Amino acid sequence: MLLEQNPSVIDLAFVAAVTLPTGAAHDYLREGFTASPSLVVGHRFSEVYVAGELGYTARGTTMLGASTIDDEIFARIGTAYAVSERVDVAASVAFATAAAHPLRDASYLELLGGPTVRISSHASVFALGGAGLQDGFGAPDWRMLAGARYRPD
Repeated sequence: MLLEQNPSVIDLAFVAAVTLPTGAAHDYLREGFTASPSLVVGHRFSEVYVAGELGYTARGTTMLGASTIDDEIFARIGTAYAVSERVDVAASVAFATAAAHPLRDASYLELLGGPTVRISSHASVFALGGAGLQDGFGAPDWRMLAGARYRPD
C-alpha cells in the first residue's frame, strides 16, 4: 500500500505478482515463470468502492497452435457495494492484450461478480462467477471460484 484514502483522497497500491512453473514440461499449457507488476487505484464513496488496476505480465514466448503467447498488458476495473455491515457484492471487468500487438487477436475480456461475507474483522469468504465476453488467450467460457481471506492487524 502506497497511499490510504484516509488521510489521502485515494487508495494506491503496487502489486508484484509472480508465478512459478509447476508440473512437468509435457503438461498441457504449462506456463513458466511470469512477473506481473501493476498499480491499483481505488476510492470509497460511502457504501460503494471503485478500483482500477493497470499492469504488465512478462513471460517467455510460447506457441499455442497458430497463436503466439507472449508479454501482455492488462487492466481491471471493479466495484463493490456494501449490502450490509458484513456483506459486499462486487463486479469487475478484466481485459488483456498482447504487449507486442495491442488490441489484436490475443485480446480478451471477462466479467466476474459475486458476494463477500466478513466473518470477523480479520477474515472473509467470497464466491465469484462470470464469463468471457471476448475470446482470447486466458478468457474462459465461464469461471467460478471461491476463497477465503485473512488479514492480520
